[in-house]
Amino acid sequence: MTTPSSGDGPRHTDSRNDFSGTSHGPVVQAAAIHGGITFHVQPAAPVGEWAVPDEIPPLTVRFRNRDRMLDLLDGSFDPDPDPYRAKVGFAAMYGLPGVGKTTLVSRWAEKGRERFPDGQIYVDFAALRGGTAGADVSEAAWCCLKSLGVDAAYIPTALADRTRLLRTRTAGKRLLVFLDNITDPSHAVALLPKGRGSVLLVASGSRLGELALDGALMMHVEPLDRESGLEVLADRCGAGIVAADPDAADEVVRLCGGLPVALHVAAARLATESRLTLAGLAAELADEPRRLAGMSLGKDRSVAAAFDLAYRELAPEAARFYRLMGWYPGAAFDAGVAAVATGLEPERTADALDALTAACLLEETPDGRFRFHDLVRLHAAERAAEEDAPAERPPSCDG
Repeated sequence: MTTPSSGDGPRHTDSRNDFSGTSHGPVVQAAAIHGGITFHVQPAAPVGEWAVPDEIPPLTVRFRNRDRMLDLLDGSFDPDPDPYRAKVGFAAMYGLPGVGKTTLVSRWAEKGRERFPDGQIYVDFAALRGGTAGADVSEAAWCCLKSLGVDAAYIPTALADRTRLLRTRTAGKRLLVFLDNITDPSHAVALLPKGRGSVLLVASGSRLGELALDGALMMHVEPLDRESGLEVLADRCGAGIVAADPDAADEVVRLCGGLPVALHVAAARLATESRLTLAGLAAELADEPRRLAGMSLGKDRSVAAAFDLAYRELAPEAARFYRLMGWYPGAAFDAGVAAVATGLEPERTADALDALTAACLLEETPDGRFRFHDLVRLHAAERAAEEDAPAERPPSCDG
């Protein structure tokens, strides 16, 4: 539509282009066109050959123990030959930081590769966290869609649209999806694949009990027993070294508390520090104030760094409760003792105990008492010494 201009001088026109309705192709709005027009239009769907994803981290150490848990996964997610009876499998593994959850899933994925002909997808939520609330699950959905061959230009912006597209892209496929270091149960549910016979495995330092409502098999991954710990140590630093000093080896395994991350760090130190002997390492770790420092290969490769990941997820009051109970000298305590030791009211004490048990930083025993893993207790005390002024420490924590 054009209208004459007003005023003196050469006549010219003002142009206004109106467009309404639905377009299913290119649209050009212009007053005058000179020459030809060339359209460059992206195809309506991504093209090219799709590579089957194979992303779950490989095992770099020999797998030990966990046979019962592998059998449980096998039995729970045994493929049903009838495609109309097959379901989407769902399991959540939780336990102490460094207890070996990722290694367990990697082993099961490796031995059951033929179960998932359409691939295995891996997303590490620890690498995605740090942005705005909800950004990690939206980014995780983006990663899954990219792994399934969707071109980045066709991935929607909104999380709801991404999850719908993810269901569409996974329908009819048999996939293994592994979400590592997840902290929010709703994030796992948003990324459930749709294809019958697919399996979603979640590993978390938190006890994501809400996932049981969505049909998840809840699996608590416990520390290794003494025999398995000795096998790990022998695998990593040499069977001859362990056999030459079995008492020292036994002591190192005991002080590592069955945590694979601690055993791997101890073995790596023996392999890289030429003057360090098994007996010398046992003596070093026996000194409580030095124990966590002795389980370190640097700031980011240490037992303390693994615990820090869980600690940073705690709410402020639960984190303070954690630090204060690190000073408590007893191996186990009940809610009443914890309330006295921290100076909190019973209700707030109960909330803090719930938060720490949910984060797998505290274990509730069958008799209703609570206990820290020995290394977690040392970590709590270290956090208290570093973050709290002496005046903030309640006198009752002196024992």
